[in-house]
Amino acid sequence: MIDIPARVRIRSTLRPGAVFYFVEESHAGDTPHFFVVVNRDPQNDPILLLVNATSKVDRAKWRRGSSPPKTLVEVAPSKYPHFSLPSLFDCNSITRKTVDDVIQKLEDEKLKQCPNMRSCVLHRLQAGVLASPTVERNLKTMLRGNETDR
Repeated sequence: MIDIPARVRIRSTLRPGAVFYFVEESHAGDTPHFFVVVNRDPQNDPILLLVNATSKVDRAKWRRGSSPPKTLVEVAPSKYPHFSLPSLFDCNSITRKTVDDVIQKLEDEKLKQCPNMRSCVLHRLQAGVLASPTVERNLKTMLRGNETDR
């Protein structure tokens, strides 16, 4: 079997809806989470915008109780078979990574690439980020691509 360099593996598969599984240092604990790339043009954007899933759905809903409902996206295992439990994405919380950060995690064997998220879920995640009152305007502008910021 040919060993494909991490840079080539990431660059060749990086697209909207790409899913990575890793431990995020800025999060409490050392439990890995699924992260979905929500950028429209991740190959050319300066940073990757990632939203992560939690299986602690009730806890996340309670914590974000005052958030617009559209910003909390529930996903059943039937919509993403790598989930063993119903999961929730809090689109009010964006994790920023460079492509080099992701490549380094893969080289260090601290990241797994997973099958892409279904487009119907990806569109809900993108809409959730755009609806969030806490996500910075410049990130929303990047997510909109050529659209003007409203």
